[in-house]
Amino acid sequence: SRIPEVARLTREAGVWVVPTQTLLETVASSESPEQMAARPGTEYLPRSIAQGWMNTLRGWRTQSPVEPQTAARFLALRRRLIRELQAAGAGILLGSDAPQVGNVPGFSLHRELRAYVAAGLTPFQALLTGTRNPAAFFGRPDEFGTVQRGRRADLVLLEGNPLRGGGFRPGKSGGGWRRSPRGPDAPVAPGRPPG
Repeated sequence: SRIPEVARLTREAGVWVVPTQTLLETVASSESPEQMAARPGTEYLPRSIAQGWMNTLRGWRTQSPVEPQTAARFLALRRRLIRELQAAGAGILLGSDAPQVGNVPGFSLHRELRAYVAAGLTPFQALLTGTRNPAAFFGRPDEFGTVQRGRRADLVLLEGNPLRGGGFRPGKSGGGWRRSPRGPDAPVAPGRPPG
């Protein structure tokens, strides 16, 4: 197989990759259009968008039907590409092509992270694709990409620790944001991971 060589050449050329695995999984999936339109987060979209996605998926499957075995081989190949790119040290960035078919903005990034783990990345490596790696890509690793004093950061609440099997799912705040008892400008204790 030439995949390891391609992955090495990708790294050496300085090319960054955004796999958009969830989009391809939707296209190759046996999931019905109705199941796709019922994915978490679609309740926040106009019904016309979910209906449009269902029509698009039906059209693709009618015009270009794919045998389940072919779809499975295709997805396995894509997972191997992601795994080999990571192993070669090529830059991988998080992205889902939302709002493409079946990819609800925000929610699809959680699916994309799970897809990277299914491809063989560790949960930590998957998280880096949306944190440190974009900072490196933009040449600004000292400004963002990690939670440190003096850096810009957008934080996301999760139901559990994704590094300990908590999964990549949006958390439930139970009624809104809560302020830290230490105040909004309280520093994060260095060296203490959350959770």
